[in-house]
Amino acid sequence: IKNSKPHPEIYIIAARELNVNPKDCIAIEDATNGVKSAKDAGMKVLAFKDPAHNTQDLSAADLIIK
Repeated sequence: IKNSKPHPEIYIIAARELNVNPKDCIAIEDATNGVKSAKDAGMKVLAFKDPAHNTQDLSAADLIIK
């Protein structure tokens, strides 16, 4: 990986290695940069927010669970 998150490279490579289209993937993230990275790769994003410890903005995720 040459570019770290929020660049989508890691998710694009992961989808390619799994031989799947990124649009058919769901990423699970707990950080703003991770959500941006996965969304920019074309994936759906499930964000995990621990209200006691996570103050990151996860609003760009498709679904946020606590």
